[in-house]
Amino acid sequence: MLAFALAVCAADARGEAALATTHAAAHIDLQVVVPAVVVARGGHAPRALVIGDQDLERGYIDIPEDTAAFVSSNSAAGFALSVAFDRSVVSEVQVRLPGASPAAAVRGGWVHVDAPRMSDAPLRLGYRLVLAAGARTGAHRWPVALSFQPGP
Repeated sequence: MLAFALAVCAADARGEAALATTHAAAHIDLQVVVPAVVVARGGHAPRALVIGDQDLERGYIDIPEDTAAFVSSNSAAGFALSVAFDRSVVSEVQVRLPGASPAAAVRGGWVHVDAPRMSDAPLRLGYRLVLAAGARTGAHRWPVALSFQPGP
């Protein structure tokens, strides 16, 4: 009986030793990178640009800040706004952003918008459209296209 008990204890010790060798410890450094994303959807924007005689004489048309795009961004650094336009109708586009000085107006190209972490927030935009030398009176397709990218 004693021999049987010793054999059982020895087998039990060998089993524990085998289990102890299968345990391992490791340290893993994990870094999660969430890419900056900006999504814009159109709210309301003019569908056409109507140029009158007075506009041609003045050389530009001011559009009040009632155009909106709805923007979502997960970037703490804000986002970049790009302006493209039809050069046969306008020679320069100045986009006015709420709270920005006129010096921060975009004249074509990119501008940084300091608006961190937005969720479907309305972005009100105004414009000064400087008319091209060959612009004519009448109704024209809206000549401005905006695009948004994350980051400064």
